[in-house]
Amino acid sequence: MCDAGYTGRNCENAITCKSLKKDGEKSGLYKIVLTSGIFKVYCEMDINGGVYTFISKNTLSRIQQSDIDSIFTDKSHVLLRLLKPDNSQPYTIIQQYIDTGGLSVQVNAFVNYTRPKNHALSDYLFLGLLPKKDSRRGQVEGLKSNGVDVTFTNCDGNANNYFAFYSAEVDNHQDVAACGITNLDDTKWRGSAIHPNTSSIMPHEFFMLTELHFGGCGCYIESGSWPSRANPANATAIGLR
Repeated sequence: MCDAGYTGRNCENAITCKSLKKDGEKSGLYKIVLTSGIFKVYCEMDINGGVYTFISKNTLSRIQQSDIDSIFTDKSHVLLRLLKPDNSQPYTIIQQYIDTGGLSVQVNAFVNYTRPKNHALSDYLFLGLLPKKDSRRGQVEGLKSNGVDVTFTNCDGNANNYFAFYSAEVDNHQDVAACGITNLDDTKWRGSAIHPNTSSIMPHEFFMLTELHFGGCGCYIESGSWPSRANPANATAIGLR
């Protein structure tokens, strides 16, 4: 099942990153079987106890929601790894600030959330933190990043509370950075990222153009603006378990 060059002595029997972990495999590239086919993924076996599945942006055009649902069973958090300008890859655990029962990860969809601004740009993964029905004017909203609260006060009831991760390589997306000092500080969550106690490095194909949008007097920005801001980074990879 696995091509030459992929890690894992039991790769031909792999179903999930979890099954590989049980076989004693290390972090690395694998091909696993999901409901709609075979996909190349990166299995992170060490950070935060593992086991996280990272999906390549090259497979977003064919992966289905059923595939996402089969690997995203712990909805309490996701693991984000940043690709820094020096090629280091620190990580952060992203959680809900307001607990509504868990995060939502969708492929090319945003059910119960607001539509990402660059939805027409390319295939994407959507990470929803607060459903539209739970967002309210005057409410403190946001996220937790490695336990750090990154929040804003929703000034008008605008219900944007999401990240979106795009397969696109081109620079024809909407990026009007609007992250005021008194609103959600998008540099804060990147600044909370820490370097893992592991030497595993993910290939760049797992890092994606990233858009985040919060509020209602929160923040809209995408990763093209990050290199020029505090706690610079170039892109993000999202890991699910």
